[in-house]
Amino acid sequence: TGDRIAIIGPNGSGKSTLIDLILRFETPHNGKILINGKDAFSFPEDKYWNLFAVVEQEPYFFKDTIRNNLDPRRLHTDSEIIHTLEQCGALPFFQNRCHGDLNEQIHFDANDLSGGERKKMAVARAILKDAPIIIMDEAASDYDAFSEMQLSKMITQYFHQKIILYITHNYNYLDIFSKVYQISNHTLCELSHEQIYSLKKSPYS
Repeated sequence: TGDRIAIIGPNGSGKSTLIDLILRFETPHNGKILINGKDAFSFPEDKYWNLFAVVEQEPYFFKDTIRNNLDPRRLHTDSEIIHTLEQCGALPFFQNRCHGDLNEQIHFDANDLSGGERKKMAVARAILKDAPIIIMDEAASDYDAFSEMQLSKMITQYFHQKIILYITHNYNYLDIFSKVYQISNHTLCELSHEQIYSLKKSPYS
């Protein structure tokens, strides 16, 4: 079964470091990162990476086709990719700017697209990878209010069997998560419902 976990905290509190530790970009000085009770560093690299799909704060893209950026292993049909773009709210720009063509080329790091369009593409890529753990680092930071609501709806409706680790500064949708942790003074603390409600009175930190 899945789980939805939000991580909040001010800039510089260690949210990105926590993600780097989970993804084995950094090695913990003390303690261990455990995946189902196993030390993360005991997994073969390829097997470990297959556990995760990541929506980065600054998503990367290759100078290549939409198809190859979203589905590099060619595991999905055109209709599956387009349906996923629709789920992510990316269909309008795909139809208008990319002429509905998955073979349309995008620039390196998709710098010909807006910030919101890049994030929606990154979310679509994470969904298509179909990994058991999805990490979203400020996934909605370039979204308008409607797109952010659409993302929160997608998280609640389509990811029942996934573990979602969601890093955010926005407190509007914290109530969709089963657990909310706050990083403060290098300590990770789970928040109560009362604390979450109090935070939501001020949507942004």
